[in-house]
Amino acid sequence: MADTDVRSLMGEIGENHIFNLFNGTASSYKYDASKDGMIGELSVQVKTIRLNQKTEGFWLGNNFSKTLWSNLDKVDMLFFVRIPEKPDELARSYLCIDHKNCWTKSYRNDSVAVRNYPLTSCLQVGILSPEDSLFLLENSKMISYFKRAA
Repeated sequence: MADTDVRSLMGEIGENHIFNLFNGTASSYKYDASKDGMIGELSVQVKTIRLNQKTEGFWLGNNFSKTLWSNLDKVDMLFFVRIPEKPDELARSYLCIDHKNCWTKSYRNDSVAVRNYPLTSCLQVGILSPEDSLFLLENSKMISYFKRAA
């Protein structure tokens, strides 16, 4: 399976978890850049991602989409699905509180700027199944840019 297919499937797992948890609706267009879906009248973006251990935050760069940051600032709710670090851990989902203002700028080792959304600004809202958690962990290792340890 190609990296883009794996990434897409991992993202769908996170989105499905959030929309099932809150009785939301995914966007009808899979590649809707402005939102992943709706919960009631509120627009939602879901990011399935590892927690950066150094800053204890979720790092989002603008490298894939030049409009990612502005699109994140336009949605009403931002959720993170935290990919586990070990096989015996479960993936957890979080609502980022005040996502438009809580982030700080950080820099990757290659000097690329990222937004750091601190875990302390997030409220845990759910836990994913052991099967989904293991799928996210194993595929995160497979597609890791920085050769995540097994």
